[in-house]
Amino acid sequence: MFLNKLNKNGSSLLEVMVSLAILGILTAAIYSGLNNGNVATAIAAQHSAAFALCKERLEQMRGADFGAVTTDDFPQESIVITHRGGMSGEPINGTISNTIQNMAKPARKQIHIRLTWDCAGKSQEEELTGEILDRDALSSENGYISGWVQVQNLNKPYWFRLWKRGGGVIKNKDLRDPSFTGWNGYATRVKFYPKGSGVQTSLHYNFQPYPISNANKWIVRSNSSMSATLVKSSSNHKWYLYLSGTDTVLTSR
Repeated sequence: MFLNKLNKNGSSLLEVMVSLAILGILTAAIYSGLNNGNVATAIAAQHSAAFALCKERLEQMRGADFGAVTTDDFPQESIVITHRGGMSGEPINGTISNTIQNMAKPARKQIHIRLTWDCAGKSQEEELTGEILDRDALSSENGYISGWVQVQNLNKPYWFRLWKRGGGVIKNKDLRDPSFTGWNGYATRVKFYPKGSGVQTSLHYNFQPYPISNANKWIVRSNSSMSATLVKSSSNHKWYLYLSGTDTVLTSR
């Protein structure tokens, strides 16, 4: 009887020990999973911040004079990735660098930005490539235009002109005529004053956003095919000009 009781107690102790061992394994697995999840989250946050820093440098280059976009003016340097996303909350230092290649037709610089850093014993990197146009040289070079601009249609005779391919001109007075409902076709040249800049335009030249100042008159001339569409918005009753074409020249006065 005593042996039976001992065997029963011994079995219970063994079961407890086995259960504790299983619990320890499960706890270690859960902790490892949580830790790996934290590391993955931290790395993802770092990549997001690194990409934003690469984009910030590209925008700084675009805001500089074209001749000042050089490796001397934008050298390799140490940079802080402020959004780590890790457990300690300490920032991570990285190294940002860029290569600049001069391109022609149209005159532009091809930029490749690279940001590298270390996390959890592994090397990480983020990259961004873009182009910067020499806008001063665009007046003598042909390129591809696309996008839209909101145009002025004030009561002045030369605020807007669109020369149709094959003959005919749409004038500013047509935009102010209530019976004029719009137009779509091919144009050889268009002259306009923009209603505004920034959010009022999505004009791209050679696949790059092109800033349109409402202080200037703009002229787009095409040597081949340029499609143009004039649409009056039903929401704000403003005229919008959509352009798309190759072999065009964009100038301002």
